[in-house]
Amino acid sequence: MSRSTAKPSAPKAAKPEAQTAAEARAEVEARIATNRLARRAAMDAHFGDRLPGTILMTATAVITAAFAVLAVVGAAAGGAAADLSGNASLVIAAAGTVLFLVALWDGAQRSRSATLGIGGWFFLAASAPRSAQVRLLAPLAIQTVVGIATAAAAFDPSAAVPTPLAFGTLVPIFGLAICGIWGARYGYFPPRADTDSGAGNA
Repeated sequence: MSRSTAKPSAPKAAKPEAQTAAEARAEVEARIATNRLARRAAMDAHFGDRLPGTILMTATAVITAAFAVLAVVGAAAGGAAADLSGNASLVIAAAGTVLFLVALWDGAQRSRSATLGIGGWFFLAASAPRSAQVRLLAPLAIQTVVGIATAAAAFDPSAAVPTPLAFGTLVPIFGLAICGIWGARYGYFPPRADTDSGAGNA
């Protein structure tokens, strides 16, 4: 009668040690830093030494300066000066509304070939050089602060008619529209994935 000999079992492979939370966090941070550097290099290659859209930057700077002077004088002097500031604010806001529609149109056209995000489109986050961000976002910030501050300074709860300086709170739509136009026309955005695949299949 033959006896069956049991084959020795192969040693089990050692299980890899689970990744610790610190290692996972370090890996994510390293990946983010790599992506940030790659995007910065791509942006430098995209813009080079040129800064496009300087006409838009000049326009928003001039309009912001004029608005700030009229609003401050209107808040200090009141009367006709406040009326003039309010009327100017309405004109700027109307122009900003039209330009905002232009920004939406430009963004729709650009989105056919690039992946736009609201932050990069209107607020130029990671889509514009630092100098462009300063020249476009600073006027927007000034318009917002001056509009709210002068309207609050001239506010009179007992007045039957609100102060004309309240229209100054509408002015930032002009600065936002300029940012949107610049972002849609000149901002750096990665190409759409379907555009890449279509180009590769052509």
